[in-house]
Amino acid sequence: MLLTAAVRGEAESQRSLAERFGVDRTVMTYLLDDLERAGLLERKPDPTDRRSRHIVATTHGKKRWLALRGRGELVEQHFLAALPAESRASFQSMLCMVASHLIEHGVNVDACAELDPSGESESTLPRSRRHSTR
Repeated sequence: MLLTAAVRGEAESQRSLAERFGVDRTVMTYLLDDLERAGLLERKPDPTDRRSRHIVATTHGKKRWLALRGRGELVEQHFLAALPAESRASFQSMLCMVASHLIEHGVNVDACAELDPSGESESTLPRSRRHSTR
């Protein structure tokens, strides 16, 4: 997500990225450090605010993003293959709306635990009981 924001020019600052993705600013710094060490992005000084840095993708970062995006599209096609072609765009649009709503409202719950009447989420069940009641 960070690399996507950098490639698209949507990474104004570390602070804005941290707020956008709901990540602690210190954690964001470590994530960006790792991506910068990998040569995928760099921090450039903001000409209007010397305390701020723009996050931009490097040439290597853009190439890597394109490769990953291509793989992601193949996975997406595989999952959406179950839907009629004319329904796929609507389904994707609705998923984006749900995701945007969750991000906007800071919803951070274990959906499986919320929906499971037994109070046990898949992750808390022993491996032998997972999916056995569904």
